[in-house]
Amino acid sequence: MRDQDIQRAKQHSQQTSSGEVPEYIPSEDDQMQDVSIDAEMPDKQMSLRKGCAGALIALLLLFVVSIALNNYFAPDYEDTSYEAYAPDIRMDLSPVFETEADWESGLERLEVLVSDLERIRDENWDDSDVFLKMLRKREHVLKLMDKLELYAHILQDTNLESDEAADRVAQFQRKKAEIDGRMTFIDEEATSLKLTTLRKWQDLPAFSPYRSDLAFWTTYNDYDFDGQREGIAAEASLIMDLPESFYEAYMYHTDIETKELEYEDFIDSDREVRKEAFDKLYEKNKVGAHLLAAALEGQVLNNLFAAKLYDYEDAFSAALDEDGIESDAYMTFEASLKEGMDLLHRWKAIQRKLVGIEDQLQFSDMFLPYEQESFILSGGISFSDASALIEEADRRFGLDYTEAYSALLHAQTMDVKPRDDKVDGAYTWGLYESAPYVLLNYYGDFEDLMTLAHESGHAVHYQLARVAQSYSDYDPSVLVSEMVATTNEAVLFEWLLAHPEAMPSERREAILVEYAKSIENTIFVQLMVSEFQQKIHEQAREGIHLDADHLSALWLELTQAYYGSAYLVDDLDGLGWTDMQHLYWGFYVQKYAMGYTAGIANALRIQSDETFKDQYLQVLKDGNTKTGSEQLIALGYGPAAEDAVPIMLNRFEEVLNEIENTLKK
Repeated sequence: MRDQDIQRAKQHSQQTSSGEVPEYIPSEDDQMQDVSIDAEMPDKQMSLRKGCAGALIALLLLFVVSIALNNYFAPDYEDTSYEAYAPDIRMDLSPVFETEADWESGLERLEVLVSDLERIRDENWDDSDVFLKMLRKREHVLKLMDKLELYAHILQDTNLESDEAADRVAQFQRKKAEIDGRMTFIDEEATSLKLTTLRKWQDLPAFSPYRSDLAFWTTYNDYDFDGQREGIAAEASLIMDLPESFYEAYMYHTDIETKELEYEDFIDSDREVRKEAFDKLYEKNKVGAHLLAAALEGQVLNNLFAAKLYDYEDAFSAALDEDGIESDAYMTFEASLKEGMDLLHRWKAIQRKLVGIEDQLQFSDMFLPYEQESFILSGGISFSDASALIEEADRRFGLDYTEAYSALLHAQTMDVKPRDDKVDGAYTWGLYESAPYVLLNYYGDFEDLMTLAHESGHAVHYQLARVAQSYSDYDPSVLVSEMVATTNEAVLFEWLLAHPEAMPSERREAILVEYAKSIENTIFVQLMVSEFQQKIHEQAREGIHLDADHLSALWLELTQAYYGSAYLVDDLDGLGWTDMQHLYWGFYVQKYAMGYTAGIANALRIQSDETFKDQYLQVLKDGNTKTGSEQLIALGYGPAAEDAVPIMLNRFEEVLNEIENTLKK
């Protein structure tokens, strides 16, 4: 992959690892029998959430790399390599399946469990004992599917060269599509029951582990679930996944000759040299733009079809409904955020000053080093030091939170060191009966520190929710999960700014710049991508063909509008959509924008209001017993985090003020 190639080009030395592998302390959680990734979304929501649930809940927090180009390179540390900072910690998958043969046996056992579940179809579902038996058997099926999925995907992601691992993932996906189709009768039968019956059962202690399931069937009791239609939709999921599969095949597996890249060319004083280097970097995107446009148009048509199938007005409304958010509430959030666009324009003007550009900032200027040393990151942060910094910052959350984080570091469910045969990026795969699994690629730079903070936020969230809730009720919404992860980032930013002595390798000025970049990338850029998605879906509904030229023109237009007069777009800016895999995950990116907006507000309130900590932790422990909008409302932010926007924008302005004051000095 492109970022791996460049990362290697920047390695100046190879050192032995200075990090120590945490001692493995077995816990009761490690003696699990079943592992769950994602409590089942009922069929209507599952089909609309594909790609957002399970492993993808935090998968590859990659921002729009065509704009935030700093993600291609770690800072240029003269004497560092990941060998010096990342201990070779590997995941222990034996609690899931001891061997690959056990996984095969599990796949065979899945058929037995599903067949047993199907036999209940002809029994009397008005009988509470029969219905409870169905729920328990269904839970066994779902837990086994979770184990099978986790094992297959992680084995593939940590061994990309294995064809056998890839075949195992494909085998599971085919089986899952079949099982999802065969289980659609449950929604059909459950919603045929009287509302009074479902509501009565919700109050019975025996049904308490299944509150979320009963709440769903109560909410959609008047929805016409058609088992045959639902089955076809479930089995069509493999077809619906083809656009993303094509994207991945082209971007990661197509053998297109890559021109030799020299890092020095990206920071050359001559802009034309820099432009030529970026042209080489984006050669694959330019060659395949029309193919990728066809794949993206296919994904858009998939989304429109799924929305129409379930009687939604449009695909975006369907995505918002997952969190109980009305379109009007989100549009209020979007409009409020756009009122602060002048701050983003101001930030681009500041970046121009930081790198010493007299005219407008351009795509090819994004790797230029800052002129003042105080704004330059030093890096060289060992994994153990990064873990300690996060643990110290997280003390503001209280003992429950820090104990959950400490347990994560000792659970042997993390994979830390970058390797050639390992997937890039980072993600957290939440479990119900064990510590969550976390995949990282830790190089030792400041961005890696923040990635660890983000993923550990996800992991602690899962840990607290699974302890407090049943399997059916624990798995949080993607929106709230992203809010929690980005809250952890913001808390670390605020703590480091308040305690600069705790991190002698980095100066306060440099951390402020990173804070501003994180607001740009995680809030404003994600808002822009969301607007791009909304527009191309509207245009597809109107019959407009989404070819590469059309998509690039729209991306250019939005980029210029968001970045203002201090930035001048060029043709490479227009290729931003080709690097955005999130576009194949349904509507997803607006959850980052809403989540981090609320996350920054959370971080500031945790500092100033001691009572807010308990309120926040309760949201983490609620799991999915409440919708995303209900949890945002519980924190005082409104159903789409719109009331958190002024708090975030005020903090962004303070950060920019301090950076500008330092520049003036």
